[in-house]
Amino acid sequence: MDIEETIRGEWRQMQSRYSWLLVGADDLEDFLAAITADMSQRQSQTDGQLQAKAVIQQHYYRRTYDAIIKHKLNPRDPGIAASAQQACAEVYALVWRLVMERGYDSHLAEDIGQKVVERLLTRPDKVKSPEALMMWACWQMRDFLKQANNQKRAADSLDQAQLGEDREGEEKIVRETASIEDTSSQVETDLFIQEIFDLLPNILSDFQQQVINLVVVQGYMPSELVEQLQTTARRIRVEKSRALAIIRAHPRIKKWLELA
Repeated sequence: MDIEETIRGEWRQMQSRYSWLLVGADDLEDFLAAITADMSQRQSQTDGQLQAKAVIQQHYYRRTYDAIIKHKLNPRDPGIAASAQQACAEVYALVWRLVMERGYDSHLAEDIGQKVVERLLTRPDKVKSPEALMMWACWQMRDFLKQANNQKRAADSLDQAQLGEDREGEEKIVRETASIEDTSSQVETDLFIQEIFDLLPNILSDFQQQVINLVVVQGYMPSELVEQLQTTARRIRVEKSRALAIIRAHPRIKKWLELA
């Protein structure tokens, strides 16, 4: 199977699986041609189908991001507004699915999905690499989940205090709350993680970026990704280790770790 057939086949599967609607019949050929040209210029030892998935995802999320930016520049254009609305709906659906997969209820999934979309609409400039929009959205989801869990923990702590929990339990709660509320440290950590994400396209292969996104950011086990990535759990673990080693060895990352 040549590269064009591989891309076309992977595109049909991904479009159906994720309900992607931002590429219409009128511009599908140009969209696929751009992906083909991009893949042809890349030198990678990654399996052709895996690389096609990664490059398709990057191009599609670039289009998703561009739809939102175009609407901010031309808010009165009905066609552009419709595309932006669809882009937001797809980002919302992505976040909703990821929250539900972690075992949370649908109300929290809806709330976090809306918050991620609001953050994207309010500060799209925070997405430093539009091609990595999915990874950005996943990190925002983790941020909001952490806030929700912290609020629940604080409420539980108050209930426990009112019920007269023993002193040891109260001291543990205080220690945990103090750690959670170390705001300046958390801000610094978030900035550091954003810096890592911005570096990934320049230092990792497409497949390694996928592995970091799915295993490290989204929290999947390698064994859960065998079918999706069409490879073995062992290879996923190996590529994760290699990618983390590359990240740690980068001068900017090393310097931050030394100061931490």
